[in-house]
Amino acid sequence: MTELVKIRSGEWEMSGVVHAPAATPQKRVGVVLLHENFNTKFGTHRVFYQTGEALAAAGFYALRYDNRGMCDSPGVNPLTFQDRVADAGAAAQFFKSEFNLDSVYFWGLCMGAAVAMHASSHSDSNIPEGIMLCSLLADPRDAALPQFGYDGNPSKVAEGFSRGNLLKKATQFATNPIYRKNVVRMLKGAAARVTTREPELEQLKKYIGQVGDLLRQYSGPIVIVFGDKDPCWFHFAEGVNANDKLGLARMGARRQFLMVEGGDHTFSSKAQTDEVIAWTVEWAEALRDGRAAQFSHFKSGENRGIPVTSIAD
Repeated sequence: MTELVKIRSGEWEMSGVVHAPAATPQKRVGVVLLHENFNTKFGTHRVFYQTGEALAAAGFYALRYDNRGMCDSPGVNPLTFQDRVADAGAAAQFFKSEFNLDSVYFWGLCMGAAVAMHASSHSDSNIPEGIMLCSLLADPRDAALPQFGYDGNPSKVAEGFSRGNLLKKATQFATNPIYRKNVVRMLKGAAARVTTREPELEQLKKYIGQVGDLLRQYSGPIVIVFGDKDPCWFHFAEGVNANDKLGLARMGARRQFLMVEGGDHTFSSKAQTDEVIAWTVEWAEALRDGRAAQFSHFKSGENRGIPVTSIAD
């Protein structure tokens, strides 16, 4: 069963959908789904819709929403990282109050996972009581992923111009006014785009770079899921938490890692998506019941000094 809701975040109104269990559970637990990039509340491969349905079938409430000025949420907004964090906090407070929830958890994918960590550090109440982070952005390099749109580097344009028959291109530049005009316009446009977006990119790098410390500081339980083909996993394992410098492995059951073998950044195959959703339900059930999820039906292993539960695609 789903219900359309309107959520206030400051002066903004956000469009959301709540998945509710068929019968009222003994303990009312809600999971806020925080999505990636500028995607809709359905998510890539409809993963947020599917996760919401699976959680409701298991007796949980689940909320997915569009950030301010995005998709079904009215208005126009550039949507900074700080906006995302504010929206997450407003959504969680709305969810807990309006649906009379005993507990609220966060589940985030990609950018949503980084937002989940920042929102948890800004909360002045017991929200969230647990977090599941999928394809987490924690290294500043992750901010420059192609899907975030920070490309258009003039050096790349110049590199493209230099490929192929350079003498022919130089001749055209000298003799063809239309060609020359288009090349100059392209270079100026690329330079302007980088100049105007660079401050925003630097801000995003700063906030993503703080995620590692937030992981260490958060006292509640966290489950982290990566695909082993995800570049963010290599950034995390070899940079952010190299040699377990954050001390996550020493935190025992409060920090659990799951690895999807063959998994990419968005778990694009049906098998990968199904496994992540199954893990999500098991995590939520264990957290609700006051125990650590064992994920006992998956193969255990070790990877770069971090305890990892591993599956085949």
